[in-house]
Amino acid sequence: MKDIPVIYMDMPPSTKGFVVKMFDEGEDYYTIVINPCYNREQQLETYEHELKHIEYGDLEGYCDTDVVEKLRHA
Repeated sequence: MKDIPVIYMDMPPSTKGFVVKMFDEGEDYYTIVINPCYNREQQLETYEHELKHIEYGDLEGYCDTDVVEKLRHA
């Protein structure tokens, strides 16, 4: 897996992070967004969680975020 950039962005506390799939000149790439209000350990857990979404192909095609999260936490 290529290096995946991480950015920190203020969000409501209910959102620990998310991953965005981008397209540029025919290439797909991802960016992980982390909420900085959490401590380092929680940020790392969120990072790992978002990596799993990429590894499992959760961002391929149309997906309902609530359905994907339920599947990953079942």
